[in-house]
Amino acid sequence: MLSHTNRVLNVIYDLKACIRQGVYSDYNRLLDEYIDYAQEAALMANTSSEKVRILIDCAYLLLDTAKDHRVANHWRQQCIDKIYRPLLTAQRYALVTEDDRYIRMFQYQYTRLLPQFFN
Repeated sequence: MLSHTNRVLNVIYDLKACIRQGVYSDYNRLLDEYIDYAQEAALMANTSSEKVRILIDCAYLLLDTAKDHRVANHWRQQCIDKIYRPLLTAQRYALVTEDDRYIRMFQYQYTRLLPQFFN
């Protein structure tokens, strides 16, 4: 089990770098693969707080990429379009107030971005 966990974490790390830099921006499936791996890692986590942190970190990567003007516009748009997946999963895992607070903090930053992104 530990070797599988390490493999998932290594894949996530590699995918994060590609997503953040928009390296394979023409490969639409890359974002879905990254989110799927993050959800798998969250499923293997021991506590609800760990699960929420993994998923919100995934959403933050998508948000940070969407804010980066050096990345292709279509890639930024795809990141915005996919943020709901880890966010909704994190909301399902949230069991304690601290989890809810972490999610609300992300939602606040996300809602501040939207008017800037679409104007």
